[in-house]
Amino acid sequence: QNAKVFLIDQALCAHIQYRSRALKAQKPTSVSDLLAKGDGLLERLRRGSSAAASTLETVRSVLPAELASHVWGAGVRGATLTVLVDSGAWATRIRYHAPTLKDGVAARLGITLERAVVRVRPAGQETAAAST
Repeated sequence: QNAKVFLIDQALCAHIQYRSRALKAQKPTSVSDLLAKGDGLLERLRRGSSAAASTLETVRSVLPAELASHVWGAGVRGATLTVLVDSGAWATRIRYHAPTLKDGVAARLGITLERAVVRVRPAGQETAAAST
């Protein structure tokens, strides 16, 4: 019985020593190195954030200033442009501009858009829908 416990203890100690040597051999990776790799989750998030910011800026530049100030989010998924507006009243006014908005954004971003959708989301209620 004691011999079995001794063998298990030895095997466990050997395993721990092996793992600790393997961990010591690994050099920590800096966040900038992780971002620079270009294929990780952080890089995809950064590209998505950059694309959303560019789309928002483009949407605002296509709309009249009075309307643009009520748009707080925009994104493209597939061939659909989604615009997030702070109230229903402004969403209605922006919907009247949807055809020219769609065409203007598509031309400036160099993409093909089939439709533009305007959704009401009071600022501060960001959700995954902002990228839809």
